[in-house]
Amino acid sequence: MQGLRSSRELLKPWVQVPLRRKAFQQYVQEMNTADDRAWAVIRNDTRELAGVVELRNIFHGDFKNAYLIYYAFQPHLGQGLMRQAVEQAIGIAFKRLKLHRLEANIQPDNLASVALVRACGFSKEGFSPRFFKKRTVNGATMSAGHCWPIALKPSG
Repeated sequence: MQGLRSSRELLKPWVQVPLRRKAFQQYVQEMNTADDRAWAVIRNDTRELAGVVELRNIFHGDFKNAYLIYYAFQPHLGQGLMRQAVEQAIGIAFKRLKLHRLEANIQPDNLASVALVRACGFSKEGFSPRFFKKRTVNGATMSAGHCWPIALKPSG
């Protein structure tokens, strides 16, 4: 749980991660519904909690889409752990959940996330000037993001 505490400022306006073990376990359980899925990213070598991957707003029916959300905790940034976790989530989304499309919405200046989704096969679709509105730690308002979707490739 130390990684969560040290990452509080890094993640602060984007996600509110529970800081106590029991609260975090409850969050993961609550996120595993028909509409949302979440997985804890655990390091194989130390068994430390390294991050989280989520599929949010899972749409079934004709749309078959979900939003991909992910974040890593310090000191696990830049070690390839999130790429492996995101690739596993993509496999679950397309194979088990039978989705056709995943979408990651990323702040334009978040170069690490851009590199991650590119490495996982996503491509930039466009810019969403009013996708969301958040206040940053220094009080500035951020209200735009780039849309990076990945679609199931047709077979045959």
